[in-house]
Amino acid sequence: MDDETAGTRTPDIHVVAGNAKARRLARGLTVAEVAERGAISAAWVRELEAAHASWNRASLTRVAVALDTSVARLASPDFDAFEDGASTGASAARRPEPGVTEMPEEECFARLRLHSVGRVSQGATDEPFVLPVNYALDGGDIVFRTEPGTLPASVHGRVAFEVDELVRSARLGWSVLVTGNAEAVTDDGERRRLEDTRLASWAGGDRPLWIRIRPDKVTGRRILPHGAPPPSSPSADSDLGARDEG
Repeated sequence: MDDETAGTRTPDIHVVAGNAKARRLARGLTVAEVAERGAISAAWVRELEAAHASWNRASLTRVAVALDTSVARLASPDFDAFEDGASTGASAARRPEPGVTEMPEEECFARLRLHSVGRVSQGATDEPFVLPVNYALDGGDIVFRTEPGTLPASVHGRVAFEVDELVRSARLGWSVLVTGNAEAVTDDGERRRLEDTRLASWAGGDRPLWIRIRPDKVTGRRILPHGAPPPSSPSADSDLGARDEG
């Protein structure tokens, strides 16, 4: 769906809401800054991000301009919040082929903040394992909660933690890999503070044990969509899953 045809179909407001919030966070903007840039009210921007706002084409256009994108891209299920911008018309006539580019650490952490489920792996065991966990960021650390005596509770020492998002229909995606040291949170004051984050385990239950991963290396790669500029960073491996040793 491009800008010339976007007005012929009604955007899914839930898609627009999620994309608008992700784009705002990716751009490092507050709700107030988006409102000021788009000459709209901050209250309406908050309502839009919650998918509760009344809207029309003009109001969505103001939001898109404030977020340096287009209504068509905000309405697209394949929208990448970190793309440099949406090219349309004559400027999009010649599009480079997709490629893989390395993401700076700042973008990696921004993507970690936008997501809530990752995979933790501990290879230095008799039987290596990879487990999905829902997580939160605590400063620059990754924290998750689990039940004592379970496999996630055994996570300690050197670990890898990975988060990704794939759009198979568009052959787009990104992946962030964190390596660092994991430890159980034993300080009562620290546990109480983490409880205030209200991170609830998807598996349910009390899950009183908190595990903290302190990163010492954060790397990421993403596949460039059609229309994106060539990467300015050093060339990346053609395999999204390839990682530097370290």
